[in-house]
Amino acid sequence: MSATTPSGDSLDYKLPRGLIVLCCIWIAASWIMLFGVRPPVQPVSSSYADNVTMMSMLTMLGITIAWPLLRTSGPPFNAPIRQTCLDMLVLACGVEIVFWPLRLLTNWSIGQTGTIVLVITLWILLYGSIIWLGAGTARPRRRALSMAIAVMLSLGGLMIARDQPDIWWSPMSTARTLTTGVMNDPVETAIRMAVPLSLATIGMWLLLVGLALLWRRSGG
Repeated sequence: MSATTPSGDSLDYKLPRGLIVLCCIWIAASWIMLFGVRPPVQPVSSSYADNVTMMSMLTMLGITIAWPLLRTSGPPFNAPIRQTCLDMLVLACGVEIVFWPLRLLTNWSIGQTGTIVLVITLWILLYGSIIWLGAGTARPRRRALSMAIAVMLSLGGLMIARDQPDIWWSPMSTARTLTTGVMNDPVETAIRMAVPLSLATIGMWLLLVGLALLWRRSGG
């Protein structure tokens, strides 16, 4: 898919095939590393519990660290909004592929699985603003700031949250919390996690768009 700007320049909106390939490799490598190629001696849901939690955290690590690192170290986007949206679509599909089949290894209900997918997708939308800020320019300062924000939210948030329950503002902690055990009330958990995270996503987009506009006016 392609489009043309008012000035006549052609913009390429093709699917990010490189990201798709790397996403598949990340998922496959995580699965093999955690679950191996042989079933456990007693293949029951409790045998897979720790590995399922680690799989969720590795998936979140790919979204919050590997994705920003890939985009802030690569060539700048020609069409930042559209290319960021395509990236987010690819990762959201990857999350669906990872977590729905995990119901075969766990006691998750449809509601719990849906809540996990919803919350992680919201984190993809939030991190999309960080990708847009960094990958939409070749300026080192903005790229470094984007990567710093990504690391601070992911690893810094995990260190601050540690083992505290009901943490919605740390992506790694939410992945660990939501996939550990059986969710008693998926709807209540979804509301408690998704509402503040949705507001934070909107706020992050507004903040970073505002910063980009200020830099553009100041020539920075």
